Amino acid sequence: MRSRLRAPFGCAINSGHLTPECVWSPELMAHPNGARSLLRIDARAADARKVAERLALLADVTAEPATGGWDVPLANLRIHVQQDATATTPTLSTLTLENRDGAHYTLDTGL
Repeated sequence: MRSRLRAPFGCAINSGHLTPECVWSPELMAHPNGARSLLRIDARAADARKVAERLALLADVTAEPATGGWDVPLANLRIHVQQDATATTPTLSTLTLENRDGAHYTLDTGL
């Protein structure tokens, strides 16, 4: 199964694996830098609600109002879209990761 959908930050590709045991194997899940999971994605948009609702539609969830913008709650992470009138296009701003020791790191995209 594969579908390609228009998303605020480009396109989203949804695929399903016929052999998940080949993708979700423990030896492939460990990263040398210790990263274990993506906890949060932060973005900026002139119309934060519209962008959050579009992302929520792609994920089949409901966007929620949040401080300074809108959130898209997913099973394993949260996408926060900050209201920013100066953002000419929706832009990814930071990614928050968790490492194997439980420490959190925020990576700034510089955009």
